Amino acid sequence: MNLSFAINQRSSWTRIRAGAFRRSRKRLVLILWLLLVAAIISSCDDRAEGLDDRLLLWHSLGDEDAAVLDQILDGYKDLHPNVAIVRKQIPVDEIQARYKQRVNEGLGPDMLLIADFRLFPLLAQGMIRDLSDYEIDLSAYDPLVLGQVQYRDQLVGLPFSTFTQVLCYNRALVENPPATLDELLVDVEDGHRIGQGADFSQLAWLMSALGGSFFDELGRVKLNEDEVATWLDWLFRAREHPNIIISPEMSLLEEALVAGEITYFVCPSELIPELLDALGEDKLGVTVLPSQPGNTARAYFATNVIAFNPAADPGSVARGLSLATFLTNPAQQTTLALETPSQIPVNREVDIDSRLAPLEATLLAQPKTAASLDFIELELLSLELAEPYVGGVLAGEIDPAQAASELTRLINELWKEQE
Repeated sequence: MNLSFAINQRSSWTRIRAGAFRRSRKRLVLILWLLLVAAIISSCDDRAEGLDDRLLLWHSLGDEDAAVLDQILDGYKDLHPNVAIVRKQIPVDEIQARYKQRVNEGLGPDMLLIADFRLFPLLAQGMIRDLSDYEIDLSAYDPLVLGQVQYRDQLVGLPFSTFTQVLCYNRALVENPPATLDELLVDVEDGHRIGQGADFSQLAWLMSALGGSFFDELGRVKLNEDEVATWLDWLFRAREHPNIIISPEMSLLEEALVAGEITYFVCPSELIPELLDALGEDKLGVTVLPSQPGNTARAYFATNVIAFNPAADPGSVARGLSLATFLTNPAQQTTLALETPSQIPVNREVDIDSRLAPLEATLLAQPKTAASLDFIELELLSLELAEPYVGGVLAGEIDPAQAASELTRLINELWKEQE
C-alpha cells in the first residue's frame, strides 16, 4: 500500500471521527441544556420562589366551571395587578396523587381546590396546611358548610362551593313535581318512573325524609332501631315496585331521564350541566327532595375546599387567603351560582330570586336542609358498616327488621367505644 495514501486515509478517518465526536458533544450539550430548562420551568410552575407576587392554583373543575373560575380570577387580577395567578387544571382522578407526589418533592401548588373527600387523606398525611392560627373572618360562611372544613381543632381550608342531591325531572312528562313522598308514590302508581342511586350516601336522604336521623341531638353518630327499620323497610318495598329503579349505575339513570324512560331522577347536583346540555332548560326541571309532612329531606353534601400547601411561603399564604376571601364574597359567589349550575355557593349572604333563576334558587335552597357528615364518619358509617346491610336489603337477602337490629347495635357499640 502506498504510504502517503495510508496516511491520508488515516487522516481522513481521524477528521471524520473528530467531526462526529464534536457533533455528538454538541447534541449532548443541547440535550442537557433542554433538560435543565425543562426542570427550571417545572420548578417555576410548581413553586413561585423568588416571585413574591405569584400564586399557583391547582383545581380539577370541568371545562365550563373552569372558564367561570378564570373569569372570577381575572376580576381579582384587575384589583390586584401585581399578583400573577397561574392556574393548572388537573384531571379529577389524578389531582390527589399528583399533589401528593409534588409535595413529597417539596414543590406543588400554593393553593389547591379539591373536594373534601379527596382532601382528608392528604390531611392525614400532613400535606395540608392548618389555617386555625390565621386571623380569618369566617362569619360569611354557612355554619353547616364551615363544619366540612373543620376537623378536630384544625381549619383545613376554606369552603368554595358545595354539591348535593336534588330531584331532577323531565318537564315533558310531568308539570308539577311532588313535594312529599306520598305524592311521589301517587305519581309512581300513575305510571311515572323514578331512578335512585343504590349507595348508602345516595339513599341516606330518605332516613330524614321519613322522620329519622343518623345522629343524636349532640350531632354524634347514634342510630334508633325503629327509625332504621322504617328506612330499610321503605327501601325493601320500593325495590319491588316496577316503577322505582334503585341502581348503582348513575350514568344509566341519567341516560334514562334524558331519553324519557324515567320521569324523576334523584341526581347529584354536579350532573346538572350535563342534563342541561342534553335536555335544555325547557325540559329539565329541578326541585328539592320530597319528604313526609313535618319532616325535611336532608341529603348529605360534599364541599369543594380551598386548601393550602404546607410548603407555601408566608407571602403566598397571605395572598392566597386574600384570593380565597375574594372568591367567596357575595358578588363572586352569585356569579358562580348563575354561571355554573353544578357549583352551589357557600356564602350565606347570596340570595337568588326564584322568579328570575328558578334552577339556581332550588340548588341554593337544598343545602340549607342538608346534613353535614365529615369524611371519617362517612367512610366508617357507609363503607365499612352500613353498605353491606343496605345492599343486602335491596338484594332481598336480609330482612329489614333484622338488618336494622344488627346495624343499630353494631354502630352504636362502635361509637360508644370511641367516646
